[in-house]
Amino acid sequence: MSSAFRRVCRELDKENIETRDTLIGDQGSGGNGPRIHQDTAPPREADTRAPTGLWRNCYDSVWLVGLKEDQVRRLEMIDKDFDLRLPKDMPSDKEEEL
Repeated sequence: MSSAFRRVCRELDKENIETRDTLIGDQGSGGNGPRIHQDTAPPREADTRAPTGLWRNCYDSVWLVGLKEDQVRRLEMIDKDFDLRLPKDMPSDKEEEL
């Protein structure tokens, strides 16, 4: 997981935790609560299967370089970068007009 993708995931986790108890209409918040992820420094590497079909910048670039050509092909990676900015990181409409 790239550091940019990890940051976005953690920010979404925080938002999910903060808004979990906000009820909309008669929709309840049943089920288990969200998992709280603990980041380690340096990030812990897991010997698990990598998810396939993600954009290039969702994978750690150093990890990708170490893969064999066949392994990269089996990732079915989208050879484009995904916009990993969160709404709070994007310029507002007024800022774009300047």
